[in-house]
Amino acid sequence: MSHVPYKSGPQAMNDVVAAHVPLMFADPGSAVPQVREGKVRALGVTSLAPMPSAPNIPPLANVGVPGFDAVSWQIMLAPAQTPIDIISKLNSEVKRVLAIPYVAQRAIDFGTIPARSPLCGG
Repeated sequence: MSHVPYKSGPQAMNDVVAAHVPLMFADPGSAVPQVREGKVRALGVTSLAPMPSAPNIPPLANVGVPGFDAVSWQIMLAPAQTPIDIISKLNSEVKRVLAIPYVAQRAIDFGTIPARSPLCGG
């Protein structure tokens, strides 16, 4: 494989769809719809477990790359001096929003697994 730098995932995805490049690692939010539409073929997910939004795509560890496990995560940040009461309020609101069934399902549809852990206040 050769690394081909792109300025964005959508540019790279367009080149995979057009067969200008043979493959890419893509985020689930942009890749799963392309797979569902038959524009690209998923070779596997990078986590050890299948994704809830695409349970039929096997983990790469199960289809020829034993032990492969590479996942990403996002984090919410605030300035270091943010008062703990503001952090606690933010934590409560994030939990409240993620408890809304539609929001939780949309997060899963985008290929994420919403975290249930509290925000760090330290």
